[in-house]
Amino acid sequence: MQLRGAILITCPAKRVLNALHSPEVLASLVPGECEMVQTSATEYPFTIRRKFGPVALTLPGTLTITPQTEDTYVFALKAAHFLGGKIEMTMTIGVVAAQGVSRLGYEAELEASGLAGRILDDRSDQIEAGIEARLNRLKKRLEKGDKRSATAKMKADARA
Repeated sequence: MQLRGAILITCPAKRVLNALHSPEVLASLVPGECEMVQTSATEYPFTIRRKFGPVALTLPGTLTITPQTEDTYVFALKAAHFLGGKIEMTMTIGVVAAQGVSRLGYEAELEASGLAGRILDDRSDQIEAGIEARLNRLKKRLEKGDKRSATAKMKADARA
């Protein structure tokens, strides 16, 4: 399944890229309940718990982040369970800044087999909408943080 999209975020590209390396932020971008830790500069083991109607899946896996260029990274997610099946997604994310706005663009390939494959089959529109919703939550979080930083700077400048 091919997925692609982009959003504009009103904050520096560096801030967006830093957020995309935070286990807390990354876990919030995964559907379902996700626990994630960072074990090295590029490795993030995780466990996803997700219910689909009466079926509950627990998929352990690993996310690996590999830089391609200064502003482009490959996120490779692999999760598997002997009953739940297997999910593999490779997503290339690029963040480019211009005039105070960062454009986060992504292209992804998602493959699933077993029970996970049957559940995800024919849901590309829902998956795409879910990715877009999660990225928009990230956008709001980053823009809100940027506004707080700007307000704190203005208050500090006023005191000086």
